[in-house]
Amino acid sequence: FVLRFVILGDVRLFILIDIRLFLIAVIIGKAYGYSPIGAFLAVAPGGIAEMCLAGMEMSQDVAMILTYQLIRVLMLNFAVPFAIKRFFPKESL
Repeated sequence: FVLRFVILGDVRLFILIDIRLFLIAVIIGKAYGYSPIGAFLAVAPGGIAEMCLAGMEMSQDVAMILTYQLIRVLMLNFAVPFAIKRFFPKESL
């Protein structure tokens, strides 16, 4: 029973993440005139090289995909340490 509950919870989480990514891709695509596939590859989590290769295979704008992926990675690398310092003071670690 517990394993079934955990698996269903994971599936629901992945579905919610996919819906969120799809909505962000639609908004970016409409706002800037990108194709839906290119916009989805730009916001999809995963390796930068893999997303760019998938974009090349599907004849998408690889420069746009690379730019969004790089900004995503840089924002995470700069934001996470500050968030950790703010929400987890040194005394609690």
